[in-house]
Amino acid sequence: MQRRIIFEEREVTHLMESHQETVADAPIVELSHLRGEVGEDKEIEEKVIESALVPLMEGLEQILLKADELRLRTLKAIVNVLTPKQAIHFLIADAELYLR
Repeated sequence: MQRRIIFEEREVTHLMESHQETVADAPIVELSHLRGEVGEDKEIEEKVIESALVPLMEGLEQILLKADELRLRTLKAIVNVLTPKQAIHFLIADAELYLR
């Protein structure tokens, strides 16, 4: 279980690294320069920026969903190997940690 989780964590990490590289790609860097050059037409500027950022936001959303799915599968796997009493104590400790 631990090896599988580590492998899946690495996959999510690699996805995030690849996504971060796309944020630093030339089109996004060019957009940062465009911000001051468009001038009066703010509406066009906003549409251009939004059209470039939407795919990046969607990619980030997919990565976050994968990370959440992995967290949930990990939690379920841990609870499945514990006794009911241990599972209750674990979930209480997890909730306390989350709230802090």
